[in-house]
Amino acid sequence: VYKRQVNDRYGHAVGDQLLQAVARRLGQVMYKKGTACHMSGDEFLAFLPYVEKEDIISTIDAAIESITSPIKLEGKELLVTVSMGVSRFPEDCSDETSMLRNADIALYFSKDTGRNCYSFFNEELEKRNERKLELESEVRNALENNELYMVYQTKNKISDYTVCSFEALMRWQSPKLGFVGPDEFITAAESIGAIQKMGEFALYQACKDLKKFQMESDEPLTMAVNLSMRQLNNDDIVTIVKDVLESEQIIPERLELEITETLLAESFDIVLPILNKLLALGVSLSIDDFGTGYSSLNYLTPVSYTHLRAHE
Repeated sequence: VYKRQVNDRYGHAVGDQLLQAVARRLGQVMYKKGTACHMSGDEFLAFLPYVEKEDIISTIDAAIESITSPIKLEGKELLVTVSMGVSRFPEDCSDETSMLRNADIALYFSKDTGRNCYSFFNEELEKRNERKLELESEVRNALENNELYMVYQTKNKISDYTVCSFEALMRWQSPKLGFVGPDEFITAAESIGAIQKMGEFALYQACKDLKKFQMESDEPLTMAVNLSMRQLNNDDIVTIVKDVLESEQIIPERLELEITETLLAESFDIVLPILNKLLALGVSLSIDDFGTGYSSLNYLTPVSYTHLRAHE
């Protein structure tokens, strides 16, 4: 259940009421089938005996249908999504501790997969979890150990194929793990809270290299750099971008900040004030992977179309 967005938008009182409403619905689904309890934050735990795997799936389907139905609180209609992880005894574990651990592993896989879904624990998920823990351990010091570096993809004019801009891409060559793709290491960095420092490194390095590239071209060049949602969660990113522009003497119009569409749509109301502050610096914003997620222009309307571009 995504309570943080509700807290940020409507306040903690509404967030608490939302949890109570979800608890009531879960309790109704579990009535005479098993036991449900609130763990912490927006997480719940349910125990139930079963004979066939289909018994579990039937209960899960009922829970998803019940919990995701619109919830009306204080005149507001709230839509809730839910992710579930399932561990079975004795198939998956030998005791309560390992059963809870395995359910957690399955839950995080569901969260990564999408919304309103569930996952059963299996050996493949165990391997993925071991890989996840290894990545988180190794990426923690990757920046300090100079294992991260930037590469650049050019954007060329169709008319004469001359380079007009660059997209900055971060790469990681780990001494222990070898080359690790950005899909893996960025997720790991976000999990341990290292993404802000890595994002700051990407901004500074990309702007430093833009100055070098500009010396080789008579045409004005731009640089596009990705921002994560963690970076957009507070005003620090505005100060960082301002400092980068000043220290590297980059014209603001030459810096383009890219935001993934799905991340933007999930927290648009929260990040809108920060987006406006970034636009006030003179940089441009673009939506990356537009059309692969929500595909809606509705959340673009509060921001100037002159500066906010959508592209695939």
